[in-house]
Amino acid sequence: VIIQSFLSALSVVYLVYMLTQTAYFFSAFQGLLPEGYEQSITDYVHRGFFEMCAIAAINLVILFVTMVLVRKVEGRIPRLTQALGTFLCLFTILLIGTALAKMFLYIDLYGMTRLRMITSSFMIFLVLVFLAVGIRIWKRKFPYMKMVVLAFCAVGLTVSFCDIDTTIARYNLHAYQSGQLETIDINDLERLSDGAIPYLIELLDDPDTEVAARAHNALVNKLFSHFEVVCDCDEAACPCDQQSLYQWNESGQEPAPTVLTQRIDGCTTSVELRPRSNASDLRGYNASRQQ
Repeated sequence: VIIQSFLSALSVVYLVYMLTQTAYFFSAFQGLLPEGYEQSITDYVHRGFFEMCAIAAINLVILFVTMVLVRKVEGRIPRLTQALGTFLCLFTILLIGTALAKMFLYIDLYGMTRLRMITSSFMIFLVLVFLAVGIRIWKRKFPYMKMVVLAFCAVGLTVSFCDIDTTIARYNLHAYQSGQLETIDINDLERLSDGAIPYLIELLDDPDTEVAARAHNALVNKLFSHFEVVCDCDEAACPCDQQSLYQWNESGQEPAPTVLTQRIDGCTTSVELRPRSNASDLRGYNASRQQ
């Protein structure tokens, strides 16, 4: 009786809260921002995510305690307790759905990042967890922990094998080229792994000269992270090894000479790209041919 009374009161509170905050909860499904968040979508998304995490954690603990402590009738949980527990599961899944909708709206407006993609994957995993718990409430012998472990492995392996950095770069480039994104953050692309390089190369022909210049400089930075310039000239301080030399000038109107055709300040010999020996990067370490 105590457990059922507590679950009933909690369910009423959740129901009233949802009905009184309809615009806040469901506006993201329509691609709209609720009143007060028009200029602060970041706060809207962050608040929705952390509220969801808190309520999901609380409900998960309540459901586990309920299944352990409630008095069973012939090995089964009472029907009313099952119904109330199912409502908590469905409410939490709905809350996770609203948080996902907010995240997708955020991605539509500002592009995809590692954090946004991993956060979305975590919320999908939570949906599967509450589905497993909901089934366990009605099916006493259902192996819900196995389903949780399998869901964790499935989501984790999917994120790992989809090449997350390449997926992010591809999505952001296509969204930018289609006009969905007004601008593209080159710094974010540069922070990705080398899977973003083909998409940075595509941006070299972008009509926006600033975007093209930033893409060029990002590629130069990535090149110099793996290679160093070696020149055979006798100059004590050959300018060819200066990374800034190969980047666009500040005006963004003229590209700097490329690494392979460099001839500057009396240096008439061809330069060479020599792989860096970088023990912290297995690819760079192997490329150095020292091992």
